[in-house]
Amino acid sequence: MKLYICGNGFDLHHGYNTGYCNYRSFLLEYHYDACDIGGPQRSFIR
Repeated sequence: MKLYICGNGFDLHHGYNTGYCNYRSFLLEYHYDACDIGGPQRSFIR
């Protein structure tokens, strides 16, 4: 299975909070238990 992510900047141009930093904040706020702060994802989370 492949996941293709396509973007044209439409959402960011119109002020939607859909950037990677917003996704990170969402994960930390609503799915903190799914984030392994001490593991290999540390550079992504912090």
